[in-house]
Amino acid sequence: MCSCTFGKSKFYVCILLIISTGNAIFVFKLTYLQSIEEVEKYLPAHLAYLQEYYNMGHFIASGRQVPRVGGGILCRASSKAAAEAILQEDPFYIHQVAEYEVIEFAPSKYANGFEVFI
Repeated sequence: MCSCTFGKSKFYVCILLIISTGNAIFVFKLTYLQSIEEVEKYLPAHLAYLQEYYNMGHFIASGRQVPRVGGGILCRASSKAAAEAILQEDPFYIHQVAEYEVIEFAPSKYANGFEVFI
């Protein structure tokens, strides 16, 4: 778990993004660098960013973790560079609200029907 301290409060917050490219998946783990109050300031822009990539057919699913310690996004991209370019348009990235870790994952097994996404 990731933690950040602001004044006397400590926040434990991470977001997980999963980005699919061909037959590989890139897991983008976002860790908030700011308080939830600061994150909330950029949430409307972040939601607009998500909708833009849903409209273009890149994003498959997204949502928060429960409890709210992060979230996740499933995204289609043609390459790791393309996935990183998409990620760098996230207002959370632009405004340094979060830092990102990229993990490549090659699925060898998945549920029936999921193959249309990879």
